[in-house]
Amino acid sequence: MTKISVIIPVYNTAALLPRCLESILNQTYDNYEVICINDGSTDTSLSVLKEYAKGYKNLVILSQLNQGVSVARNTGLDHCTGDYITFIDSDDYVDKEYLTTLITLSSGESYDLICSGLTDFCEDGVIHSVNLQPAKIQLSTSENIIGFLETLLNTSPVAKLYRREIILKNNIRFSRGLSLGEDREFNLKYFVYCDKILTCDYSGYYYRKDVVNSLTHQRHTHVLLRNYEAIKLKEQVFKVKNTYDEKAQKFIYSQIINLLFDELTSLSTQPTDRELVNEFNSVVSAIGDNWNNLKEYSYILTIPKWLKWLFLNKKFKLVLLSLSIRKRQLK
Repeated sequence: MTKISVIIPVYNTAALLPRCLESILNQTYDNYEVICINDGSTDTSLSVLKEYAKGYKNLVILSQLNQGVSVARNTGLDHCTGDYITFIDSDDYVDKEYLTTLITLSSGESYDLICSGLTDFCEDGVIHSVNLQPAKIQLSTSENIIGFLETLLNTSPVAKLYRREIILKNNIRFSRGLSLGEDREFNLKYFVYCDKILTCDYSGYYYRKDVVNSLTHQRHTHVLLRNYEAIKLKEQVFKVKNTYDEKAQKFIYSQIINLLFDELTSLSTQPTDRELVNEFNSVVSAIGDNWNNLKEYSYILTIPKWLKWLFLNKKFKLVLLSLSIRKRQLK
C-alpha cells in the first residue's frame, strides 16, 4: 500500500493547530506518517504537538530554531519515508477523505504529481472553491507544458502529492532565505523531472485566507528578479524535455516582455526608487544578447508604436517619462 508523508511546518499557531492535526490524524487512509516541524515557536504550539503525539504513533515531532517555513519543510523532506509527500500549513485543514481521494483518483497509475483544487475559507465561513479541470497530462510536448504551467495553483506546494523519489534523486529543496517565490521555485524545479501529472476537480484542502501576508500587498525589491528567475526556470522545463520549440519560445519571451513592461508601468509612479530601477537594469543585463530574440515577440504589447519603439530600443527613461505623462493626463 502506498505510503504518504504529510509535512506540516508549525510556527506559533497553537490556537489553530488542533483543527489541522485532527483533520489529518483522522484520515480514512491507513498508511501515512505526519511529520510536524516546530520552527522555534514561542507560544504553546510544541505543547499541543506533544499532547497529540501521545495518542498517535504516526505523528513525528521535529524541533528546530526558527529558520522560516522553507527550512522547516526541508527538515521534513530530510526525515520523511513515504512514497508520496504532501504539505499542509498548520493553520489550514483537510477533509477526512483527503489522502484517500487523491490516491484513489490515480486509479493505480504511477503519477509524478497529483494536483487538486482547494477551498479558500475565513473564520466566518467559506469564501469559494478553486477547482482544477480533471486531466491526465504528459509533459512531452510544448503545448502540454504550456497548458500545465498556466494551470491555477501550480505555484503552491499545498493540495498536491509529490513523488518522494524525484525529490530525493534530484536534491530538490525549498530555497532558504527567500521571503517571496520560494514555493513557485520549488515547484518549477520539480516540474523539470515530471513526466506524468494528474489534475482533479476535488477541493478537500481548506486554505485559510483571513491572515493577510503583507508581502502580497506591498511592492518590494527583488520581486522583478524573482519573477524573471521563475520564467527562466520555466524555460528550463522546456529545454530539459527537448520541447523548446517556437511555441515554447513565444511563451517564454512573451512572459518576459510583459514582465518588463509591467515593471516600467509600476516604476512610472515611483521613478526615484533607485533599488527598483537598479533591479530592472540588472534583469535587462541578464537578458543580454537574447534581447534581439525578445524583439520578435513584441507584437504582444498592445501599446502605441512609438512607445513600443522606445521600449525595444531600450530608451527606458523616455518610456518612464511617457508613461508618467500619460497617467497624469488620464487623471
